[in-house]
Amino acid sequence: MPVTVDANAQYAAHDPAAAQAPLRQALEQCTQGVLQDRLNQSQVALPTLSQSLAYFLDDITARTNGALEPQGIAITRLGLDVTVPQTAVQPAAGQVMSGSEIATNVAGNFAENVIAQNMPRPRLRANVRGFNVDVGPGASQSVGEQIGDEIGSRILHYVILGGVVLFVGGVCVIAMAVKLLL
Repeated sequence: MPVTVDANAQYAAHDPAAAQAPLRQALEQCTQGVLQDRLNQSQVALPTLSQSLAYFLDDITARTNGALEPQGIAITRLGLDVTVPQTAVQPAAGQVMSGSEIATNVAGNFAENVIAQNMPRPRLRANVRGFNVDVGPGASQSVGEQIGDEIGSRILHYVILGGVVLFVGGVCVIAMAVKLLL
C-alpha cells in the first residue's frame, strides 16, 4: 500500500493556466526528493512522517521554487498531508530486528526502493486569480468546469445582492413618498 501525499498550494505565475503542469511535476519531484533525503539521513522514520512533515515544508517550498524560478512560477503558500499505511511501517511477521537494523532498513533500502516507486502525484488546490481550483488525480472536475461553476455561483450571489439592494431602495423611496404626501 503506497504512501499518499496531498498538496494544497497557492502560487503566483505570469500564466496560471500554463503553470499547473510544471508546478505539479516540480512539487512532486521536490517533495519526493526532500522526503527521501530525510529518510536516508535518519532525520525521520515512516511511523512519524505525518507528524514531521510540517518541519520540511520550507525545504520543499524552497526546492520547488528554485526549480520553477526560470518559468516565472513561485509557490506562495504550501500545505502537505501525508498518510503512511500501517503495513508500510510494520516488520514482516516473525522477523526480529535490532534498533540499528530497523533504522538502516527504513532509512536506506526501504526509502530508495519502496517510497520512490509508490509516491503518488500530489493533488493541488490552486488559487487562480481568485478562484480555488483542484488539480491532479483527486480533482472531480476539469479546471474549466470548476471555474464555470465558481463563476455561476458568484453571478447568483451578485443577483441576489442586487435584488436585496433594489428592494431596500424601493422601500426607502416609498417611505419617503408617503412621508412627503402626509
